Amino acid sequence: MGMTWEDTLSAGLERVASRAFDLSQDAAAGLEVIYEESQKRVPKESGHLAETAMVQSYRGGKNTATITYDGPYARWIHEHLHFKHPHGGETKFLETAMLLKGKEAINEAGKHFWERL
Repeated sequence: MGMTWEDTLSAGLERVASRAFDLSQDAAAGLEVIYEESQKRVPKESGHLAETAMVQSYRGGKNTATITYDGPYARWIHEHLHFKHPHGGETKFLETAMLLKGKEAINEAGKHFWERL
C-alpha cells in the first residue's frame, strides 16, 4: 500500500495571495457605505459641498481609499460645532457616518474581497 501527496493547495493559495495583495478596491467598496451615510448628513446650503464628495482609491498610497469633500470650507463646516445649518445637515457629518456605519463598511469591504477572489 502506497500513499502519494498531491499538492493542490499551493496553487490555490498562490492565486489568492496574488489577488489579495492590493486591497484598495475592497476598501473603496466599504467606504461607499460611509459615503452614502455622510451624504445624508452633509450640510446643504447650496448643495456644492455634497456634489464635491467622492470615494477615491490609492489617494493615501497603496492599499488605501479615502472619502473627500473638496472645497475651502469643507473642513470648517465639519469641525466647527457652533455653525448652524438651516437647510439641513450637521457638523461632524463624515465622522458621524463612520461611527454609525463602520462595522457595515468593514463587512462590505470583506465581502468585496472574497467575491473577487
